[in-house]
Formats: sequence, structure tokens, C-alpha cells
Amino acid sequence: MTEGRPRRVGPFARALAILLRTELEWEVIDGESTSLLGAFIGYACILAAIRPLAEIVQHLLITRTLSAPSLAVTAIRYGVSLIDVLIVGLVINVLAPIYKGRRNLAQAMKLSVYSHTPGWVVGALYIMPIPDFLTMIAGLYGFYILCLGISPLMKAPREDIVGYFVGVGFCVFAVAMISGWLVNLVSLSILAGAPQTGAAGAAFAR
Repeated sequence: MTEGRPRRVGPFARALAILLRTELEWEVIDGESTSLLGAFIGYACILAAIRPLAEIVQHLLITRTLSAPSLAVTAIRYGVSLIDVLIVGLVINVLAPIYKGRRNLAQAMKLSVYSHTPGWVVGALYIMPIPDFLTMIAGLYGFYILCLGISPLMKAPREDIVGYFVGVGFCVFAVAMISGWLVNLVSLSILAGAPQTGAAGAAFAR
């Protein structure tokens, strides 16, 4: 390995590091030259797929069929979850000067992407039905990770971190509410238009 060349970190190794040694990993991430596209495609797109894949497996285990409408709904949820990440990153970047931070879109997107890790990882449990409180705990831990990353990535002074965090948190909550409403609306529309049979649409038998 050539000296001075930045080490490549796989998505699952990075996920483990950001979950278990958050503060140290934020320092590592701050020093990396990872592009916005690299963080999004090489990390977000992979980990965000954990829950949809787990839900597909759960569906196959329970009903042993997979309908086209349910696949469409899963794909929409996956796409919207990635759009949410982009919106949160934009919000983080826009709010930076208000809290004496530095605008840097690549850093803001990395902060958004990596702070979503707990919610994506817990998605693996959706192979079986899980209690809602586990998803809530994962979300709260994601907020904790976000808070720890504000200073190293966006260079906000420590005395302004709480205000910055509250501002971003409010926007995250609003984005989640709106996107959840839109996904449910579209999902209901798709499922309502499907044939009312045991195998709505084109089904794929296990």
C-alpha cells in the first residue's frame, strides 16, 4: 500500500465504526476527501437498501409470494428515503452560517448520510416484525451521531452546536413527516388500484 494514500473504508466497516466510536470516526471522515457522490452512492444507496430487502424477505417468508404493487411501494419508499438524506444535507449546509459554521455541501452531505446509519442498520431486523420503539431508539441515536458530527464537519463553535442541532432536527422532523405522508398517499393509491386477490398484480412465487 502506497504511503500517504487514503485508506478505502467499506460501507459496513464504516457503519460499525460510526456506531461504536462515533467521535473518532467523525474526525477520520473530516479528513477524508470522499466526494458527495462517493458518500451517497458508495454508502447511502447501499445501507438504505437494508430495510427494503429485509421487508421483501419477510413478505416471502409469510405469504411466499411477492406482488408487483408491493414491490413498487418498496421501491418508492427506498427512493424517498434517499431524497430525504439529500434534503437534510442541503438544510445542514444552508443553516451553517447562522450558527457560525462553514458552508460546505460535501461535508454537509456526509454529515447527513452517516448520521442516518442507525436507522438503516436496524432495518435488518425487518425480516421479522419488530416493535416500533426499536425504530425510535435508532432514530434518537442517529440524532446523537448528527450532534457529534456538527463541530468537526461544519466547523461550528461548540457553544452554537445545540442551536444548530435543534434547527436541523426541526427540519429533519418536518421532512420525515411530509415524506411519510406522501409515501403513504402514493402507496395507498397503488395498492387500491391493484386487483383484490391473494396475488395482487403479477406475483413472484418463492
